[in-house]
Amino acid sequence: MVESPLEKNEVQITSQHRIAVDKLNFALMNRYEKKISRGKNTEGSGEFAYNKQNASYFGNLKALGKRLIEKEFLENLSEQDLNQVEDLTEAINKAIVHIDKVAKEVSDHLTEHITVDLGESTKGRGRKKSTEDGEESIDEVDAD
Repeated sequence: MVESPLEKNEVQITSQHRIAVDKLNFALMNRYEKKISRGKNTEGSGEFAYNKQNASYFGNLKALGKRLIEKEFLENLSEQDLNQVEDLTEAINKAIVHIDKVAKEVSDHLTEHITVDLGESTKGRGRKKSTEDGEESIDEVDAD
């Protein structure tokens, strides 16, 4: 078994994955075995490489990490375990929809039944000014 060497901008993170980094992206590359000749059912050569053309690109490490966990986790589950995960995912999605619905109902109720008093408007008020003859006048400046 021959493994292609790491390039300067690559990090081996699992036995099946490498991350390549450039100034804009993080690329998640999957390991594959090179074939002796072309064709779908061709025998493997025993040489392994990582293909940047088929890589998944991410703008940050958080998104890349999330995808890697999903991929590693889901690909290594049995059919029965996968069905349980799908059932759990469906239950979580239903709960999220229900929570969003209740939150909207609460927000609508509050908006309908509660009035927030922000106080008296200061628009149109001005400062008092003394004139030369001693009388005070109001300078019409918008205080807002």
